[in-house]
Amino acid sequence: MSELQDLKNAIARDLYGITKQDAISKGICIQCKNQVITNKGNFSDNYFFTKEGKEEYSISGLCERCFDEILEGYEDEDYPDPPLDSLTCFNCADRETCPFVDDLFNTDGDCLADK
Repeated sequence: MSELQDLKNAIARDLYGITKQDAISKGICIQCKNQVITNKGNFSDNYFFTKEGKEEYSISGLCERCFDEILEGYEDEDYPDPPLDSLTCFNCADRETCPFVDDLFNTDGDCLADK
């Protein structure tokens, strides 16, 4: 296991008492500890409402209810998009064909196409 994964696991244990991998393997939410995956391996309709919520579970181990609670009060308007001319790809020669053109992660010299 990498040092980064060891650090992530240590943080998860400190915050939740369990790692994301352990929560997912048990079919529980890392935060609320509710059984969020049914015995048949399906997402529980009580804890997941959208495709994105189900995808988030594989990323964070959080059910959609807990994830939404964490982000409660967050509004996109609080974090306006930067001007397009401030993005790394603004003057890129591959701008016309790049699938990541104008992605908001293309900042400070970073380019998703290079990763």
